[in-house]
Amino acid sequence: MKKILLTLAIAATAVCATPVFAQDAENSAPEATVEKAVVTEDGDNVTIVYKGETLSLPSEDYQAQKDRNLSDEKIAKNTRIDQADGDGIGVTIMSMCIVLLALIVLSILFMIFGNVFARKQSRQKKEAHGLPDHAEEEDHDSGEVIAAIAMALDEHFNSKHDLEDTVLTIRRMKRAYSPWNSKIYNMRELPARPRH
Repeated sequence: MKKILLTLAIAATAVCATPVFAQDAENSAPEATVEKAVVTEDGDNVTIVYKGETLSLPSEDYQAQKDRNLSDEKIAKNTRIDQADGDGIGVTIMSMCIVLLALIVLSILFMIFGNVFARKQSRQKKEAHGLPDHAEEEDHDSGEVIAAIAMALDEHFNSKHDLEDTVLTIRRMKRAYSPWNSKIYNMRELPARPRH
């Protein structure tokens, strides 16, 4: 099971990281163009030439990004990402792969650490009881345990219980007088009406 989970984690890493590595390789490839973006304005559109790629965007969008203090290179990268993945589906799939990969790695780590600590604890228990490390636990029950179980079963199935009368005795309890439950104190006196 651990080998299967490890294989799945490696496969998920490869699938999720392939676009990232491809993009890094594309960015690190030597090109004849200059790293600096060249911006030209053509009326309502702005054309940016960056790394040999020509990008066009409306001048309002360009000015809005410039107002946010973004450089021409950053604007070119944002425009390229927007044109390549306008709806954000690629980013969504990538982020889901990263989260899934992180969860798989965490679950594998928790299983490994859980097994290590369980073995360590069982070893400490054996040392505390004075058993050697190679002593195996008994898989069968001792004779005393079997005898106790047999006696309990015999007592349950073969014992004769006393037959008791199923007569219910109901006695009426006499209530002692208490001023707390006296009805006199619950009565309300009405005020006298004046006569005309």
